[in-house]
Amino acid sequence: IQTDVLNHLRKIKNSEWTKSTITNRAGIQDIIGHINGYYIAIEVKNELTRPSKLQEFRISETNIKGGYSFWATSWAEVRNNLLRFAENKNFSLFI
Repeated sequence: IQTDVLNHLRKIKNSEWTKSTITNRAGIQDIIGHINGYYIAIEVKNELTRPSKLQEFRISETNIKGGYSFWATSWAEVRNNLLRFAENKNFSLFI
């Protein structure tokens, strides 16, 4: 799922993405990047799992600090979250 999501994300103009593979902090989201300068972190789960308490904390922490973070189980969910985010920030996102 992560590879599929990452492949779609990398097609978005004015954005850059990477898969978080080695970090010094547990619970860091799977995919980290930016769109138009906004920091975005995405936790990717399969349909049968949910984020751990620590992952939920990291998602909340990112949002409180001005970034945008969420968890999703598919590209469709990621896409919908990003479109909503772009609308709230008043910029167009063509994905």
